[in-house]
Amino acid sequence: PALNQLPVTGVDPFAHAKIDLVDLFERPQSLLFTLPAATGNSSNEDIARIVLYMLIEAAQCAKQPRHQVFVIIDEFQRIVSAKIGNLLQIARSNDVAMIFANQSLGDLKTASGGEAYSAITGNTRIRQYFSLRDSAEVSDLMKASGECIIYNMSYATGRSSGSNGSSVTETVTYSQQISTKLRPNDIIEANDHPNRSVFH
Repeated sequence: PALNQLPVTGVDPFAHAKIDLVDLFERPQSLLFTLPAATGNSSNEDIARIVLYMLIEAAQCAKQPRHQVFVIIDEFQRIVSAKIGNLLQIARSNDVAMIFANQSLGDLKTASGGEAYSAITGNTRIRQYFSLRDSAEVSDLMKASGECIIYNMSYATGRSSGSNGSSVTETVTYSQQISTKLRPNDIIEANDHPNRSVFH
């Protein structure tokens, strides 16, 4: 809890460059962290996790009422750990909203032994898909969309000949079919359109 607390020993010449995470909850602003690849993947992962946990600690130190803080993390699967579920629950109760971006949910199935996938899907309220190519993800999304009844209508035409000439008869048949609300063509259409996505 005291990692970012130092005793005051005078005027700090670097005070203008300090990052005060508590201030994020008291004054609306934007803060960007960029971790260069030169520092190494393992170092970046550790730094990102430290910042997240320090942000939660800062939320608990901030004055009430707090402003909600939104954290956007790109390529999130690189920093997930087995305790990500606990982090999400603590963040939610401390006015910290998480927005994760990654290429595919399949990336989370291989991270942290698969624990990250269940933790993320179980703790996220909204998921937005810009492109779905994995057949398993498409199937899961279709099942999650729920079911509906589709009415099919078919036509049949017949011609008969008799002493009074020929006649034409038409038959219309209706049938019901249970289907998922979201169908494969819906997902394909969203994938192919540059301004469309699927919300779930």
